[in-house]
Amino acid sequence: MATPDATLVALTILFIVAFLVSGIFEIILAVGNRDRRGWGWALAGGILDLVLGIILMVIPPVMTTLVLIYFVGFWLLIRSVWAIGFASDLSHVKNSGWG
Repeated sequence: MATPDATLVALTILFIVAFLVSGIFEIILAVGNRDRRGWGWALAGGILDLVLGIILMVIPPVMTTLVLIYFVGFWLLIRSVWAIGFASDLSHVKNSGWG
């Protein structure tokens, strides 16, 4: 709260790293579960996260911060709805780890 500019820059870096790491691990998870139903959606989500992280690294820092303020909110909302749908699919096939 004392230095909002530094906090915003730190959060920008944190979100870029989070998108990159999340994308890589989601791709690895999807490829490892190729034989299961719905693995393509996990792969698509991982690729989108990875591409978003790369794009945010490439564009200028001022633009990155402005984009993240709005985009992260919308992206997290979309991913949350997507995750609820995925959990619903898992519960329909009686997977014990759907929750």
